[in-house]
Amino acid sequence: MRKNLSNNLLMENLTNSKIFFLKQGFKLNPKFPISDRAASFIAGNNKIDLMLFEKSAFKRVSQNNVSNTIAITERLFSISAENNEEVDVMSANEVEAECKVFSKLGSKDGWVYVSGFWIENLEVRLYNRSK
Repeated sequence: MRKNLSNNLLMENLTNSKIFFLKQGFKLNPKFPISDRAASFIAGNNKIDLMLFEKSAFKRVSQNNVSNTIAITERLFSISAENNEEVDVMSANEVEAECKVFSKLGSKDGWVYVSGFWIENLEVRLYNRSK
């Protein structure tokens, strides 16, 4: 029996979101077609499916209204790196994907090297645990 986790995410600008996740090293999922309404990526040693949907497709899939994520945070994603240099490289991709930085790259609380930003409505942190 397959035991994968699938995350379905609403993205306002699917093109920028696809660029961002490809630049971070996520692989397109060959089992799902890419369209102008959705894209699927594989993460976590092929155990996590990351599905990105534009708004109308997300509403259709969820069969529900979507919340105003400008006013609230409903999810926070953290992407780990092997070392600080990898966080630096990953963080450089924030600019091309038009991300809004809220936590500048650097050491925080003595145990983590991190960068925090918004890509559309998704709060993301890139990190390497230093201890």
